[in-house]
Amino acid sequence: MLFAKDPGARPDRAKATFAQLVELWQGVTWSRLQPSSRARYEQVLRAHLLPEFGTSPVGTITRERVRDFLARLARTIQPATHPNGKLNPRAGQLYAPGTIHKVHTTLSAIMGEAVERGMLTANPCRSVTTKLLKPEHRKMDCLTPAEVLALADAIDPHYRVLILTAAYSGLRAGELHALRRRDVDLLPGRSADSQPRAQGMESGRARVRFYQIRQGADCRAGARACATARRAHGSR
Repeated sequence: MLFAKDPGARPDRAKATFAQLVELWQGVTWSRLQPSSRARYEQVLRAHLLPEFGTSPVGTITRERVRDFLARLARTIQPATHPNGKLNPRAGQLYAPGTIHKVHTTLSAIMGEAVERGMLTANPCRSVTTKLLKPEHRKMDCLTPAEVLALADAIDPHYRVLILTAAYSGLRAGELHALRRRDVDLLPGRSADSQPRAQGMESGRARVRFYQIRQGADCRAGARACATARRAHGSR
């Protein structure tokens, strides 16, 4: 069987606690992670995994237990504060499917280390197929072209071009922050996606067109305003 009731490969190693396994996993992976990734894993460990599995022997963490834990978490109301003491703005709400998925992937990574160390014969998080793990799809509430222009007019003029470029280019925050004047093609009203260059890679001058231009005259007018603002900003 792929998943046994007790998947321990060696009884002596499977007696190690989950908290001890976490320390071993961190020793192998922590140095390769970005600070933001470490902080995300630590939050999941503090809030969910260590309270649930911390003192449990690794060999007792079965597929059934993982499924039951995730199902119970999906029915849990979020607390008023996070484990670090900060107020939880989503207090009183159920945990989102995206949060359940993040908890599952973190647990799976840790249990994968148990397999590598011979504590388990199989990862109990593998093939845990449940609707709880499907990410939620929320309808985006986007600003209209008129609202984008109103926001650009109301904000500090220094940030006007940032607002318009964000609205009409489709670039993400990191890509916007990494844009330089050499990445901007003012005449066609296009921008090079500078994210690869920000990571030390050549972008090949790949162009990202204003994807909303095709959605109507208002969007075309907004895109033209964006190009005009960028030309004015670049001439400073």
